Amino acid sequence: DAASRTFADLTQYPVMPWVLSCYNEMYVDLDHTKYYRDLSRPLGALDPARRKEVMARYTEWLDDTTPPFHYGTHYSTSAIVMYFLIRLQPLTNYATAYQGGKLDVADRLFHSIEEAWTSCSSATGRDVKELIPEFFSLQNFLTNRNRIELGTRRDGVTLNDVQLPYWATNTASFIQTNREALESDTISTSLHSWLDLIFGCRQEGEEAVAAYNVFHHLTYSQGFEEAMTSAAAEEDRKAIVASVDNFGLTPKEVFKVAHPRRIVFHQYRSQQDYFIQNILQLQLRLTTGQMCDMHCTGQPIVHLTEMDGTTLVSTFNRRTTSVKPLQHFIVDVTRYLIINFRTKDQCATVLPDISTFGLGTITAFECSPTGNFVF
Repeated sequence: DAASRTFADLTQYPVMPWVLSCYNEMYVDLDHTKYYRDLSRPLGALDPARRKEVMARYTEWLDDTTPPFHYGTHYSTSAIVMYFLIRLQPLTNYATAYQGGKLDVADRLFHSIEEAWTSCSSATGRDVKELIPEFFSLQNFLTNRNRIELGTRRDGVTLNDVQLPYWATNTASFIQTNREALESDTISTSLHSWLDLIFGCRQEGEEAVAAYNVFHHLTYSQGFEEAMTSAAAEEDRKAIVASVDNFGLTPKEVFKVAHPRRIVFHQYRSQQDYFIQNILQLQLRLTTGQMCDMHCTGQPIVHLTEMDGTTLVSTFNRRTTSVKPLQHFIVDVTRYLIINFRTKDQCATVLPDISTFGLGTITAFECSPTGNFVF
């Protein structure tokens, strides 16, 4: 993609943010901001004491041969991917080869969500690893179904399945809560700050320095290319490649200016009050011989967001998952969205084109497993 991230290369694996900051409590309230991570700062700058420490490292840098940096490690490396996916093949074999033929000692393997978070965010933490997409999509990496012998830690704990937060009743619950947190209003209104750090204008330069977001120069594409060009011998180039594999590789800069903030329902209310009052009353209905309420319980739509021209409408009603999936859609000449339910002759007018409200033209419609209607 534009940022040069791919599942086919562990050194350039897709990167996702930690979105929650509470992993040691029995309950997490996704409507309360205190349970979320501050996305305006990199992980290494969340704690005030650690933030002071990394800035001191940068300002007091004495090595004239290497540009100063805040962190000697990175948030996205092949080692991080293998760390999180150690229980899945072929990552188990990759991690074994990476360590010279055997897995790393148990105390350094992925064992607990809470420990992983503390390690990258606390004052005593020494890494800054962000998450990978599997934290929002795949349960299997959290269980040791392959019965891999991961060893015993110094505290006597034998590693097996990953220890989940108290608020997660099982792996499915953990993944679902992570997904809901990622799509919450709190994250929707702050994710742009994280995008600026990882993919945008605060990735390099003065803004990166001010944001405590400078990494080893070889992790940036320009620094890597300059080093490879100036390397005199093949051995030097091999050493540079090995260094990148160790330090990680920063995504290519995608956004040259600050990423716009995602607009959520609460912001629309004052700007488009008339539209909101109408959308709150809207009932999605389909015709299957008789009128069928898409909400099952008759609840009105209660959430509206927009991101990159895509309008999301959600009922927050899980019972909608019992409704058969929608398979086809068209926009007719009267600018109404027509949903075809299973067969072409079973359709009903559902929603007028809302481009007149400045939200963009409807181009697609589907019902997701989470009960969200996506236009």
